[in-house]
Amino acid sequence: MVSSAIARIAAPTAATALVTTALAIAINLATDGEHSPWLWAGVGALTLTSFALSMWLHHRQNGSAPTEPARGLVLTDVEAAGMETGNIRSEATGAEIRKSTFTRDLKFGDITAGPEHPPTP
Repeated sequence: MVSSAIARIAAPTAATALVTTALAIAINLATDGEHSPWLWAGVGALTLTSFALSMWLHHRQNGSAPTEPARGLVLTDVEAAGMETGNIRSEATGAEIRKSTFTRDLKFGDITAGPEHPPTP
């Protein structure tokens, strides 16, 4: 499992680093005085390759983000005398309580949840 994570993260990052380093070397050679058109073509190609790798890595990062909406209030394994809360805004569950013990009252006020009520910043 560790080698899979390394391959998924380190290999594309290393490829981007190598292309960027090659780009720096090509720019150094192209501006060294001889101004070879092939060196400038290489600079252009390496720039496009670096851009493509960066976009691919960005797409992979955004594609792996969790899609579950944020919850307003989640309490698990809580032991308390009582609790009072309000002004909860959530795209999903407004309030969720699991395996908790309260010896006094719970007071919830002004809970708005569901996809039609996104959280306010």
